[in-house]
Amino acid sequence: MLQDNQIRDYNRLTPEEQKKEKLTKDDDFLDDAYDFLVQREGYKDSELDTPEKIYDQFLEHFRYQNVNEVTAIRDLEYAQNSNLQEKVKFANLIQLYENMEGDSFNIETIKDYAGGILTAPSTYAGLFTAGAGKLASTGANQLTKLGIRKLLNKEIAKSAAKGAAVEGTIGAVQGGAQELTKVETTLTDEVDAGRIATQAGIQATFGGLFNAGAGYYQTKKAIDANILLSEAEKASKVVADAANKKSKDFLKSIRADEDIDFLNDALNELIPNTYEMTKAGLKRIIKKKPVKKRPLDPDKVKMGRSLAQEKGVDNLDIDFYENLSAAAIKVKNRIKSNLTKGDRITEGLARAIGKGDLKFDELSTILKEHNLTYDQFSLIYLADISDAGRKLGYHGFLKKQIDPEVSKEKVNSLLNSIVELEQRGLTKVTKGQAKEVIENKRKLGLLKDLDKLRLGLMTSQPATTMRNNANALFRVVVDAGTRSIYNLTRGKNPFDALDVTKYMLNPYEAQVVRKLFENTMPDSASVLFRDAADLSAQAGEGALAKIGTSANFLNTMSDNFFKQAMFTASLRRRLADDGKDLIKLIKDGKFNTISKETLEGSMQDALEFVYQQSFKGDGFFSKVAKVTIDAHRNVPFVISSVLPFPRFVANQMKFLYEHTPLLGLMNLEGIGTKQGYLKSIASKNVDDYRKMFAKQTMGLMMLTTAYNWRKEQMDDDGRIGTYWYEFKDETGKIVDGRPTYGPFAPYLLAADVMLRYNKSSEEGKDVKLDDTFLFNPAGLFIDIMDRKDASGKRLSEVFTSPRQYMQDSLQALFGSSFRAGYGIYAIDKLFDDFTAEGNFLGEKGSKIFGEFVANLVNTYTIPLSVVKDVYSQFDKFARYVPETRPGGEIDFFKIIYNRGTRAMPDFGSNTALGRYFGAKEYDLPLRNPFRSGEVMSINPLEKQLTGFTRLPKLNLLEEEMRNLNLQYYDLYRRDPNDLVDRLIREELTGNVKDVNLNERLADVILRDESYLSLKSNAEKRNYLKRYAKRNIFSSPDPDVPGAREAALLKLDTLAKDFNLPYSENDIRNYRKLPREERAAIDAEFRNILKTDEYYILGESDADNNLIDNFSILNTRDLTLVNADTDDRVNVLQWALSRAGVAETLREKGIMSKRKRKLWGDLN
Repeated sequence: MLQDNQIRDYNRLTPEEQKKEKLTKDDDFLDDAYDFLVQREGYKDSELDTPEKIYDQFLEHFRYQNVNEVTAIRDLEYAQNSNLQEKVKFANLIQLYENMEGDSFNIETIKDYAGGILTAPSTYAGLFTAGAGKLASTGANQLTKLGIRKLLNKEIAKSAAKGAAVEGTIGAVQGGAQELTKVETTLTDEVDAGRIATQAGIQATFGGLFNAGAGYYQTKKAIDANILLSEAEKASKVVADAANKKSKDFLKSIRADEDIDFLNDALNELIPNTYEMTKAGLKRIIKKKPVKKRPLDPDKVKMGRSLAQEKGVDNLDIDFYENLSAAAIKVKNRIKSNLTKGDRITEGLARAIGKGDLKFDELSTILKEHNLTYDQFSLIYLADISDAGRKLGYHGFLKKQIDPEVSKEKVNSLLNSIVELEQRGLTKVTKGQAKEVIENKRKLGLLKDLDKLRLGLMTSQPATTMRNNANALFRVVVDAGTRSIYNLTRGKNPFDALDVTKYMLNPYEAQVVRKLFENTMPDSASVLFRDAADLSAQAGEGALAKIGTSANFLNTMSDNFFKQAMFTASLRRRLADDGKDLIKLIKDGKFNTISKETLEGSMQDALEFVYQQSFKGDGFFSKVAKVTIDAHRNVPFVISSVLPFPRFVANQMKFLYEHTPLLGLMNLEGIGTKQGYLKSIASKNVDDYRKMFAKQTMGLMMLTTAYNWRKEQMDDDGRIGTYWYEFKDETGKIVDGRPTYGPFAPYLLAADVMLRYNKSSEEGKDVKLDDTFLFNPAGLFIDIMDRKDASGKRLSEVFTSPRQYMQDSLQALFGSSFRAGYGIYAIDKLFDDFTAEGNFLGEKGSKIFGEFVANLVNTYTIPLSVVKDVYSQFDKFARYVPETRPGGEIDFFKIIYNRGTRAMPDFGSNTALGRYFGAKEYDLPLRNPFRSGEVMSINPLEKQLTGFTRLPKLNLLEEEMRNLNLQYYDLYRRDPNDLVDRLIREELTGNVKDVNLNERLADVILRDESYLSLKSNAEKRNYLKRYAKRNIFSSPDPDVPGAREAALLKLDTLAKDFNLPYSENDIRNYRKLPREERAAIDAEFRNILKTDEYYILGESDADNNLIDNFSILNTRDLTLVNADTDDRVNVLQWALSRAGVAETLREKGIMSKRKRKLWGDLN
């Protein structure tokens, strides 16, 4: 609670007096509001240079807070991190705004509330659930201002369901944040739970009420769509009745025994025996030979129902099977010459199509005549694998359909027929999947399920869905632009390209199309509207895999929403290009007359839109993609550990190739094809080149947009203040956009290179190529980068090293998929660990394998990061980023725990949750060598709501690093020993100014005349690199040790204080010895133990076989005893004291006088 002496005079005014005219003359208000807006919002002086601007921005901020949960959450974080003076100012401003009379609805008020509403994530969450979302907030908060919360409490229970669900939840979060902010600023002493509930209720009530009003447009569209569906069903009934009459007439005309035998066999295979009414109906039509009756088979009964539902047949009615029977006999008679004794229709159909004896048009004509689709007709050869294989689950049923006496050759013949039908688009099952189903087993089933579970959990966060939504919206813009350009090249209306947006804003018409597609081609529809392709169902998957798929429901819902819109838009476009109207076809009941090619083309467009398309071409790159995707599915944890979502990455690369100017003209997809590269070019028609031109023109526009976006990130003085993947938000904080950019990331990287190159310095000397450049690729790279081009500019102004170029390119090309796996570790640390000293069977192997396993384990805990982000938003100490490599003894399980649990919530022992879970203390916070103090995450809850990860506002050093494109590893190299590395970072970020890296380099950037006189980025980078290295090893004050020396001294002192036989520094020093010398010491150690002169304390009876496995490092905790004198020394200390070793240490500067003095003479 604010004390009386803390309350400002402007809060002692009456509400009638708290008007703009009076407040703009109140110095206390102007000072408090100015300070708050600068510190919280990052406003510049020029934006607050008049009292009127300060007042207007003050109102704008709190209006946003009233309707925007992100603003409320950021206010809470600001209050948590503020000092007492700042909290008092903030509390007074909150009190002022709440006491003021309600805003008048002028243009500025409407603009502020609209801005808050449109930037609130809940707005779009509400719209996504067919509610109005945050659009109700304005009315709700106006009524709050009028003080009628009691009245609204009665209305809470009457709120509309969908709008209320979304708004109530968001309202509670927003109300909670606002109340906690008041507590943090000392405005109130405790949280008002009733007020939080009221706020949630208000938002829910008005969210629901608005659905009835603002949702009128969507309601009307939904009614229109239902009318359209009703018309389609009525028209379809007319078409179906006419087709069934043809089927009845044809069946009545059957007289051949072989036709009746075929039909009887087909019915016994396809129709479970419970459907006697269906069979009886056919018997009445085909009276010559009765259908044999068998005992009821419960498995077949269940299977028949499932098949009927998945084939789009709600009931196994007589009409459907009359149509199916008539078409089957016609097809069988048409391909009779391709059937030999014992052949199934699958084999004959594949053979006839392959030889050209049966044309697709003929087959389509037969099916249309009897009102069937390809998917429905596949029931005929269901028993021959295709449907069971396609559905990847009917093992028991399929097993019964395949005669165990059938020869291996016969099974292979069926499998080969499946391949032919699959290649021609008549089935979705592959040979490998069919074989797996036949054998009724999955190789590595449990491991596959565990991997599938992991992949599903990795993308289960709301943040992931928000990122995918943002990326899909980018794709909508690209699609509209590409279509417009394509239309221009054909002389058609360029504005007829917004249909994807239309079907997103009005999804009801698209839902009608989806339903008709599911009825017409259920198999294809199940492939399209499934889970994310890399997580889709596989044969016989277990409960674990299904949990992973279920956990990914948010992404599935989002994906299907965009696929539905794109499929409908593509179908409308394709039909329009052929002179047909989609809506007319639907109304006439002729949706099932749309060609299979048109439907599948639209399906592929939808899958490509969300980067889930399969690769079936025979070109080199398609084969590589297909092999990688198959390996990802069949060999768990191998591909997925590095590249969790290869299908997404392959589609992303395809998108980039097609939209890159000139590159897309190179016909890379033709490389390695059977047709040949040149013939594949010749096979392209004019329309193909129109589409290529449209995509590449759009790619050029994307690059231009990216370039201008990067320019927007420049400071007023022309400095580039962000890395290529970052941008600044409205408060000046940095946002990492990599998880969101997807295939647009390479354009931003290219734009950044262009921007830095264009502003690079032209000063400096040319560098000639070294004579040995062929044997020094890195040197060659640097030489080439540092040479001037024709304009006098240098690429060395852009990149610092080959490593940076490689890492940035990999990040841009593979994006978040690579970052989510083992990729970042592989780039940044794996090479260092592999080349470090040590045995792969010892600590070195434990560290590398432990890191690998820990990264996999962490992916299973990712869903808990949602809990972590929500909890830590309200617990400041839980927001610190944990140190996952604390160092100390290298232990495999310790590494897994530290690295593998980093996504889990951090409950302190002083919290109720912490006590419940038995927490002892908060995790050790991470230290960034370029920022003073400990690293804390920024607004973690906001990340889940928006998908964006924000970083703290940059300090001077971080800004300079981004301007020069200096990377983390350029100024600071991690020590191989994790404990030493952690202690060094603690020194570099501590309170000793002469050691603090950030403060010392900031002085250089601001005041060092030598540095300020440098003209080129390359020179400045080198200067800072050298200075940083010196700072780590030394300090300006000779009496103050440098960061590294201070860290090592701390290790030695701790060991001595606790009477330990050696320190971590001793281990580090021993490992620095040449490998040959360590091998010699190990040999000497083993030799003396085999004599009577020395023995290991407690191991005096060790035999030679045991001694042969001894080394200094694996026995460093033991004591070596001189049998004659009983002198005792730690094994590691003995090794460091051996003849020649001390001299080596002194020559290398490892063993200093300080060290020798500390431990004494060990010889």
